[in-house]
Amino acid sequence: MRQGKAAVFAALLSLAQISVADAGESRTTGVGPAGIKGVDNRVVVDSSVAPWNAVGRISTSTGNYCTGVLISADRVATAAHCLWREKTLRWLPVYEISFLAGYRDGKYQERAAIESYFLPNGLVDQKKRRLKKVGDWAVLKLRRAVSSKINQFHWLILPRPFGKRPDARAKA
Repeated sequence: MRQGKAAVFAALLSLAQISVADAGESRTTGVGPAGIKGVDNRVVVDSSVAPWNAVGRISTSTGNYCTGVLISADRVATAAHCLWREKTLRWLPVYEISFLAGYRDGKYQERAAIESYFLPNGLVDQKKRRLKKVGDWAVLKLRRAVSSKINQFHWLILPRPFGKRPDARAKA
């Protein structure tokens, strides 16, 4: 349950990294970024200060990268497909993955090596030998906790049904 919340939280926070070249201007007409309808009122945030420095980049040896969110001093939530090597149909080894805290335009505040990662069961379709579209989340454990300058995001209090936990003591 805890990792599920981390994945939802990571997905929400990945939207925070999206920026536009001219953040000061709103767009109402013309060609804008794909998926933006109407006024584009996004703003660029300073990724070097809290809480935004907890959002970073997951870099891999394959040249691919994804967004990651620091959810504790030594844990990062990200998408599981970022750790999958399509060419070999295998998960990447930890030494081929790193987290760059506060990443923006090629700069970052801190680089962290990965010690291990946790994936939910059943992500790979064994018959088709590819990833399923559901349950696309992972939690990376860093080899060392990041410095205290990088503030992790605290758990998001989600509205029901996301925040509701079944009470085993409740009687039907």
